[in-house]
Amino acid sequence: MFIGVYWNVSACACDIKYDYSSSRYVASFIKDNDLEKYKWMSGWSRITEGQANAKVKQMIRSGEWYCAGEECVDFTPWIEGTLLISNPYFKSNLIGNSYENQTYLSWEWMKDPQRARKDIERWRSSEEPEFYSTIYQPFYFSDLGYKRNDYIKFHVGTRITPWKDSRTKKDTDIYIRKDIYRGVLHSPDAGIKWSDGSKIK
Repeated sequence: MFIGVYWNVSACACDIKYDYSSSRYVASFIKDNDLEKYKWMSGWSRITEGQANAKVKQMIRSGEWYCAGEECVDFTPWIEGTLLISNPYFKSNLIGNSYENQTYLSWEWMKDPQRARKDIERWRSSEEPEFYSTIYQPFYFSDLGYKRNDYIKFHVGTRITPWKDSRTKKDTDIYIRKDIYRGVLHSPDAGIKWSDGSKIK
């Protein structure tokens, strides 16, 4: 019993002291720097055969489901979650490539085998986003015709998740187009604050 109480107190103290989710500090970063007016995009889900469960393996092997890579399937409506969980802080949808402009994830992402082809072609034909929230895998840039060197990796914050008496840290990083990073975040406006500790250049 005492061990359970100790774990509970430790977890509560962690939740009070640290951010459990990235949503608040990502939203603060966007609002504090007036970045809502720019184009934001999120990465999508690509599942390889080695990562897939039995159902997705069957989808991959059928050859009917689109993937820009090999032995995989792309689920473009199933987007990376950083912007998704920050959306409630804003009046309008922040994510420029969300499924049907939805602010939530839907199981409809499994309905159309060629949905990803259409989405990737459309995203590729549009202008590069100023802000891109995704983990780094080369295809998240190359499949859309983006150049990784046009972007800088920016650390927004760190969230800490408790489990019993242990804690797990996870960084939240986004990619910012270099012209925006230099011209907007590092503008002469001394009132701007940025969470990576950078100084005006």
